[in-house]
Amino acid sequence: MNTQTMLVLGALALIGTITLMVNNTLLETTSKVTEANVTLTALSLAEGMISEVMLRRYDENPNATSTSQFVANASLGPDAGESYPDYDDVDDYRNLTRSTIINGVNFSITVNVNYVSDTDLSTIQTSQTYNKLVTVRVQSIYLRSLANNTLTLSYIASYVRLFQ
Repeated sequence: MNTQTMLVLGALALIGTITLMVNNTLLETTSKVTEANVTLTALSLAEGMISEVMLRRYDENPNATSTSQFVANASLGPDAGESYPDYDDVDDYRNLTRSTIINGVNFSITVNVNYVSDTDLSTIQTSQTYNKLVTVRVQSIYLRSLANNTLTLSYIASYVRLFQ
């Protein structure tokens, strides 16, 4: 082989290597952008669900004067005859599960509601308190950078009674 042929072969190998590196970079970038878009969609779904829950009253008994008048922990969840989206209080959302598809991506949304300690909002209680922890989890196989492919948001709903 002459020198020119060797140079042409070397140039082709170099161009091939550079092309593969550029393609790999573009593929990684596209993957990261897609994951970021899915994460933003999941965040929007979780925030939307929390906003929906926040619109509901704290308890079935809006005139409660003590925690003992709130729905018992074992009875948290939708009342007889209630179904989503016609819930009227925060605890009706306990164990709600919904699925949705947005832009071809499957999302699973779960909501849980528990009483939490009035002095330590991270401690779940089995008795009624003035605070309920609302936890919304959005899961998708495309949320790869999050533990268990799940985005989790929490909100504390508190009972405030104005005395006259």
